[in-house]
Amino acid sequence: YEFTGVWLTLLWLLSTANMKKSMLYKVVGLLFTASFVVMRMVGAIPQLIAMWNAPPWSVDLEHKVQPGGIHPLCWIFSLSLVFPHILNLFWGVKVVSGFMAVMMPKKKKDKASKD
Repeated sequence: YEFTGVWLTLLWLLSTANMKKSMLYKVVGLLFTASFVVMRMVGAIPQLIAMWNAPPWSVDLEHKVQPGGIHPLCWIFSLSLVFPHILNLFWGVKVVSGFMAVMMPKKKKDKASKD
């Protein structure tokens, strides 16, 4: 189900072996980036839509599930369901920008043109 960790581990192994300039590193980086975006970011859309349509922090929904309510602070714990999606968005931006930096590195200016 969740296989982005395999690609991340392979990237780490290749980096540790000083193979960051190799084509294999770029291919594994592409696989990691694509799988991360598809599984963790695009895959979150149906979950977020479901939470929007039936918000688990809704008091009305809580009372439908358990007449009289579950717990007065239940809504706080239900809000924690959103945090993994926020973290995946944060890391997704980092993953994509890191991949772009490897695939399209910025050219360094030499000192002579700086002066």
